[in-house]
Amino acid sequence: MASVSGSEVTARNYVRALADYIEQLPDFPLRGQAFSLHHPGMRIIGFRKTLLIGFLVTDDSVVILSLLSTRQSRLTLEEALAQALESYQRRN
Repeated sequence: MASVSGSEVTARNYVRALADYIEQLPDFPLRGQAFSLHHPGMRIIGFRKTLLIGFLVTDDSVVILSLLSTRQSRLTLEEALAQALESYQRRN
């Protein structure tokens, strides 16, 4: 049986915690900060000080638009969310 390194365990735990956090958004969709520059239902919320989650609250759902690293992003928050919203609108 192969052993799992500490960094793999840490990564799995991080991804699991992020998924759990995102799955709770429909229960409390107005959490975070309104970011209505491009759409009235757009919001942002932080996750563990390393990630910003951009999402759109509609009448019947919460749509994740963007996951933006606070450490590595080359885009501003506004640029990233504008691109994500544009991509979402093209698909729907």
